[in-house]
Amino acid sequence: MIELLLTAAGTSLLCVSMPKHYRQIVDLLANRFGVRTGAELTRTGRYALRTAGYSLLAAAVYACVVAAGVGVGLAAFAAYLTIGIFGLALLLSLLPGRSA
Repeated sequence: MIELLLTAAGTSLLCVSMPKHYRQIVDLLANRFGVRTGAELTRTGRYALRTAGYSLLAAAVYACVVAAGVGVGLAAFAAYLTIGIFGLALLLSLLPGRSA
């Protein structure tokens, strides 16, 4: 179960490191809590989010391999990655889009 959580967290951070999704999530949170919108993602912030996302994915691979062995662990990681990305895509499509 921890492998799935690590994979979901890693893919979420990689998703937020993209400027479009960052704006989508930050604008939603700003509207929900009544604060000013329009925050932009800096280059340093983008690299920090990407590094953290890839680190969590590496930790998920390690956890899968330790739990089930190399062959089954890598197959389980691929399954968890598919579930995590599919779930994240569904959640992002439910968020209100930004009007152009």
